[in-house]
Amino acid sequence: MKVNNLKKIFITLGATILIVFSLVFFVMKPLLVQVKHQSIKYQEKSLLFERRKELESYLRRLKADVKIAQERSLVFKGMLLDSDKTVDFIVRLEEIAIQTNNWQELSIPASKEKKEKYPSQEFNVTLEGSFPNLIRYLVHLENMKWFVGVDSLKISRIQEESRLGKELPEGILPGDVQTNLGLRTFTSNSGL
Repeated sequence: MKVNNLKKIFITLGATILIVFSLVFFVMKPLLVQVKHQSIKYQEKSLLFERRKELESYLRRLKADVKIAQERSLVFKGMLLDSDKTVDFIVRLEEIAIQTNNWQELSIPASKEKKEKYPSQEFNVTLEGSFPNLIRYLVHLENMKWFVGVDSLKISRIQEESRLGKELPEGILPGDVQTNLGLRTFTSNSGL
């Protein structure tokens, strides 16, 4: 009987082990595979969520940058000379010359037929007056509401004999300076 009981125990133990292995193989393995798939899905969703958070953060920064650029653009546009306001610009140059006690002659060079990245209008200005008055004129140019660039600047002392028989303008004395300026103002549309 002892052998019989021992056989029963081994058979029961073998059957239990077989049932456990069967459960593990047929029930637990598919569950483990499903858990593994769910884990991979969770990791993918987590990565997508992190990527989405990064993109949303980038988008917020981009929107803020665009807002700043638009605000700056409005300021910049106000500093561009409208082509139809060129006469206003010329009148302002004449007013500055009068305010600074300079004699002024202004010309507009022939426009070049080239496409510019930043449209502009060129002006050639000849000033005659004292050196301090020239400096005052340049300060006024610098403080204009439009962008004005000085492309060239040539200063020479006025000599009576260098005028080739022309009289000096009123208020201009020998020893004062003659200044040739090449000015450029940037326009919101193509030049004159």
